[in-house]
Amino acid sequence: MVAVCDFVLTGEATHIDTLQEIDSYLLDLARPDIFDDGDPRNVVVEKQQRFGKLCAALADQGFPRAGELTLFDFHSAIDYLIEKNKTD
Repeated sequence: MVAVCDFVLTGEATHIDTLQEIDSYLLDLARPDIFDDGDPRNVVVEKQQRFGKLCAALADQGFPRAGELTLFDFHSAIDYLIEKNKTD
């Protein structure tokens, strides 16, 4: 926080370097356990696979291009199917 204040007050680029170091440190702390792009259990890959499976399930239920829906429409489609399956 002090580095941010120093940068705002002085405008010196050296404070930006400090901020970038802090950002990198904090991002490394929050990094998922598996984030290696080559690892098949990569967090990003797992999320993409889950999204793909969800889109396929939506396609089976009449939403053929679920991946192209807006976020609101995507969630609405999921909510609709959850409610529909509760009554079936």
